[in-house]
Amino acid sequence: MRLKSTRSSLALAVSLAALPAVALAQSPVGITVGAAVAAVRVNSQTGVLVSQLSGVIAGGEGRLSLWKASLDLRYFEGSADSSGEGDGKDIVEGEAMLGFRPLSWLTVKLGPHIRSMISDVGTQRWFFWEVRLRGEATLGIPVLKGYLEGWNVISNNLDVPEPWDRGQGIEGGLRLQSAGRPLWARLGYRMDHSRLGSGARTETMEQLVATVGFSLGR
Repeated sequence: MRLKSTRSSLALAVSLAALPAVALAQSPVGITVGAAVAAVRVNSQTGVLVSQLSGVIAGGEGRLSLWKASLDLRYFEGSADSSGEGDGKDIVEGEAMLGFRPLSWLTVKLGPHIRSMISDVGTQRWFFWEVRLRGEATLGIPVLKGYLEGWNVISNNLDVPEPWDRGQGIEGGLRLQSAGRPLWARLGYRMDHSRLGSGARTETMEQLVATVGFSLGR
């Protein structure tokens, strides 16, 4: 009798512990988190002078979604160097995007995108407000999806000497996730381009990003 009672108590405890996950899976709330690493390349051109840096940055991302609304968070840091020439920069980048999904495959986003480039001669900080469009589609098999996201800078606050001209970016890639499984993986290419001083200076950052994570809820 005691063994039977112990088994019943254990089964009840396991069931109670699983209730939050079951409730979340059946609710309109979704939570997604991921860890990522990116090969990064930074190309800076001022007149005829060109600087090219490459390196690795790492970080994470998260998404909280409710019905048609979502909040996307992203943070990365690392460093990039110029082939061992000693003129490298530390990179810190973050963003927070509020999204609305008017269609099942389309999301509209708005939010700040912040980047700091830290070197021995000082720190350059870039603060952008961006509007974005993201589309997703299943590619042949249900476990594989493709996505494409583009954005435009609508406002900025920079501590660089040149006047701001314009900025835009794009990201695309593939996401692999089996139906009903929380684990997923994604491989994407990301590029953003800024133009300052009527073209006197351009800044381009490219990232090849590999991410793994898990999702709860819808």
